[in-house]
Amino acid sequence: MTTASRTLICVVSHPEGSRRSAHPPVAILLDLGGVLIDVSFARTLQYWRTKAQETAGKRLTQAVDAQRAGVATNSSQAALESTLFGDQTYEDHERGAISFVHFAKALQNRLQLNLPEEQWRRGWNAALGSALPGATELIHSIAEHWPVFLFSNTNATHHAHWREQHRNLLAPMRAVFVSNELGLRKPDPQAFAAVAMHLGVATNRIFFFDDREDNVDGARAAGLPAFQVNGPADVARILATQVSASRND
Repeated sequence: MTTASRTLICVVSHPEGSRRSAHPPVAILLDLGGVLIDVSFARTLQYWRTKAQETAGKRLTQAVDAQRAGVATNSSQAALESTLFGDQTYEDHERGAISFVHFAKALQNRLQLNLPEEQWRRGWNAALGSALPGATELIHSIAEHWPVFLFSNTNATHHAHWREQHRNLLAPMRAVFVSNELGLRKPDPQAFAAVAMHLGVATNRIFFFDDREDNVDGARAAGLPAFQVNGPADVARILATQVSASRND
């Protein structure tokens, strides 16, 4: 039995910051980056910076370099995203409203880097890393007990990349929901309502897990029991606690 499987069926203490649900789950909905796989835009910036130096001798601005060097936690990752991609084009790209070419042009203007489209794409995909330890075991363990689904804020370029890169990880998923196809993105409560409608499950029976507080808040506003986590072990602990508590009621 895997560590994730053992954790999932064990009774553990109630994790700080999680909320007790009045009903057991009917479906499990998971975020991707920071919950199941490693995502770091520091790698993206390093790639673009290196290519700019190789091809044109250009450097990122001092402020952007400082942001890149400071990335170490989920919170600083969010700050990095906000600094670099915090304009409307980033959100439009994730809603599928604009193409990657349009997005890359905005990045070129923002970062003052002149790169060919292929290098923009390669650097963009460099953010997507390996599965987090225990992620594959967790998904298979959850799938033995509940239907499991994915909901990711993403874009067509990233989606095509991680769908292939993490094919085995995603195999037990009943369905994958992505913002660029829904036309809605987290933390908008309407995005969660749309997913619930597709699932045909009441929002209060869908347990949602995400590493970002704003996304958790958005899910709760839509009526989902939602939990902020920092990886597979947190998901397993919270599920074990919630299910055990509901059985004891």
